[in-house]
Amino acid sequence: MNKTNLDAVWLSLVLDRDDRKTLLDQLTDQLRHLIHAGRLGSGDRLPPSRTLAAELSVSRITVTNAYEQLAGEGYLDGRQGAGVFVAAELEGVTLIGNLPRTSPPLSPPSSPTSSPAPPAPMMTFEPRGPDITAFPFAEWSKLHDAVWHHPNPALFTKPDPLGYGPLRVEIAHHLRDWRNLEVAPDQVIITSGLAESLDLLASAVLPPGAAIAVEDPGYALVRYVLQKNRLGIIPVPVDRHGFAIDLLTQPASGMLITPSRQYPMGMTMPLARRLAILEWANTNDGYIIEDDFDGEFNYNGAPLPALKSLDRRDRVIYLGSFSKVMFSGLRIGYLVVPHSMVTPIETMINHKGIQVSFMSQPVLAKFIETGKFGIHLRRMRRLYNTRMKALIDGVAKICPDLLHIDKPTGGMHAIAHIIREPATGAKDWQGLSNHQHPSDPEIVRRAKAAGISLTALSDYSVTGARHSGLVMGFAAYDEAQILAAVKTLAAAIDPGRA
Repeated sequence: MNKTNLDAVWLSLVLDRDDRKTLLDQLTDQLRHLIHAGRLGSGDRLPPSRTLAAELSVSRITVTNAYEQLAGEGYLDGRQGAGVFVAAELEGVTLIGNLPRTSPPLSPPSSPTSSPAPPAPMMTFEPRGPDITAFPFAEWSKLHDAVWHHPNPALFTKPDPLGYGPLRVEIAHHLRDWRNLEVAPDQVIITSGLAESLDLLASAVLPPGAAIAVEDPGYALVRYVLQKNRLGIIPVPVDRHGFAIDLLTQPASGMLITPSRQYPMGMTMPLARRLAILEWANTNDGYIIEDDFDGEFNYNGAPLPALKSLDRRDRVIYLGSFSKVMFSGLRIGYLVVPHSMVTPIETMINHKGIQVSFMSQPVLAKFIETGKFGIHLRRMRRLYNTRMKALIDGVAKICPDLLHIDKPTGGMHAIAHIIREPATGAKDWQGLSNHQHPSDPEIVRRAKAAGISLTALSDYSVTGARHSGLVMGFAAYDEAQILAAVKTLAAAIDPGRA
């Protein structure tokens, strides 16, 4: 959109101080509506928070919080050093009707009872992460205001490249209480997420050209970042206990694994396998990178201790993320590394520049310190467990001849295995060949045409491994959405039952 049209868009924003809604809610609603109406399109740049705050005569915190809320909902994308933009993922998506980009200016709410159009529903089963509608944004905003309305002057000193000190302390406390890890705060390094964490390890710690063993099937981003840093990858199959260490026959400098909940298959690595992997690291002078992406969400009792809790020789590097369990727009993750790695990583951060935003770090520290993070995790564990059961029950009642889901022990997605021989009743839950129902990529294609977003399990494999199935996210959808989507999916797989 050209600058003249964008200027007109910003002039259409009107906030009513007599409205029952807060200024923050009004601004968030109106910006969301501008995107829905097509007046802000993918890639359009929003004004700097200071500029828009001055234009609307509100505090900069109000604008910042509105941007963060919409980023958490997936509408906006903050780019370090460049600004805030309408998310690229919205390119070509019609959110409400067929409104043209030249639609009339948005009118502000005419009365306290008026409300903006609701956000367009996501395509159910997309494994996108947490339910942002269940996040306590009101409490988060209060903490944000408490931190930044009258900020401590210490917040304006040169930021520590390793992250905000009090947040590193709170992460160490959280890991002790939730993951049975005893780590010092100076071992914790704040990053912008998994990609930066791996990039720092690859460039500052791992030997140049090193070969790293990875799970197959596994997370494509892991392979991409390692290869981008000119590291070799060694795909190793997973079995019912996770990473099959006995099948690692090539020399490797380390491995990257998800022992608490293998991604995407979902199995939990038992103690014997964990000890065997630690023994491999000790014997081969290798490092284990443990990606604990959603270890807090365990539905069979207390969260399982992390693999690192068994490590006595500093062979395990631990990766964690807040974006996965809070909201994706937060973009805060962390590393826990041996003391010997802290200085090389700090040097590399100083060389590359700090990538993680500082504004949210003191707020997150308070969120953890006050116990609100723990409360949120416990609430989400109960909520996601209910939704997981709704998905399993829905598949069992609606299409047991098409799909089967083994109950996950935790996490935010499940694997639906395709039943391969419906005519004879033989059920191959591992998804082997000679099937009569469509392949998982074909089911994904049909589901998309019906408005359902899925991921094919076979797409996660490096070597074309025999695993086949559907990766189905359930955390962000309520029971009614899940049940309706299961019915739609069943009809897409087997059009004869529509």
